[in-house]
Amino acid sequence: MSDFKTNLSDEAWWLRLVYLVVFYLLAGLAMALVAVIALIQLALSLVSGEGNATLASVSGGVNRFLFQVMQFICGNSPVKPFPFSDWPDAEEISEPELVPDEPEQPEKPREM
Repeated sequence: MSDFKTNLSDEAWWLRLVYLVVFYLLAGLAMALVAVIALIQLALSLVSGEGNATLASVSGGVNRFLFQVMQFICGNSPVKPFPFSDWPDAEEISEPELVPDEPEQPEKPREM
């Protein structure tokens, strides 16, 4: 019980709680921004046949920001996201690997 009282009176704990709430709210705004960008990209692809590369880059950065926020909120990373660290570049995001629909079958050993 004394650990609980000690933690409850710790300023660092309360400050982390404030950061969690603020970053949670910022994540909600970022998700709304991603939705707007997705709709614009959809409209552009309907009109011109392809999306906008600049918007794709911006959304990539916002997606990376969301990842960093979730890592911080869940306690997986002690690093506070932007504005306490640099804005993530979309180039930092690696391209997803394509996974085949069916797993490869191992080769049967040859009979001698």
